Amino acid sequence: MPEKILKIITVDDSRLMIPYFEHIFRDLENVEWVGHAYSIEEAQQLIEKEKPNTAFLDICLKKGNGFRLLELIKKKYPLINVFMLSNTKDELYTKKSREMGALYLIDKTREFHLIPYFLQAVETAEKIGESISQFNPSDIDSSRE
Repeated sequence: MPEKILKIITVDDSRLMIPYFEHIFRDLENVEWVGHAYSIEEAQQLIEKEKPNTAFLDICLKKGNGFRLLELIKKKYPLINVFMLSNTKDELYTKKSREMGALYLIDKTREFHLIPYFLQAVETAEKIGESISQFNPSDIDSSRE
């Protein structure tokens, strides 16, 4: 079996998100969802063990927050592609996410279904050995939504 191009972890303290992640990642080629963490500590252990190249981090966690985890990831693993997750599209969160190195802040209520397209862009960059510094969802062909 060929090696998957994207190894993904997710970090969200809500157990209700697991079926949504399973549904999104299930049928994607070249994508391997290697694990889920509910806290910063669990996420750090998961990153050490699985060596992902892509992470989805919820901003609001019961113990700490996704921005703290983003900071830790970017210091120790700067090549991990990070997408932040939030239940609202707050301008301050969006700006902070980008400034700290996240590719994009995904609004879980309005943009969750676009994750496959975000991953397609990351996969393409990985295949050609490039990195993405920012992601612009307006580049997505809206006819595919």
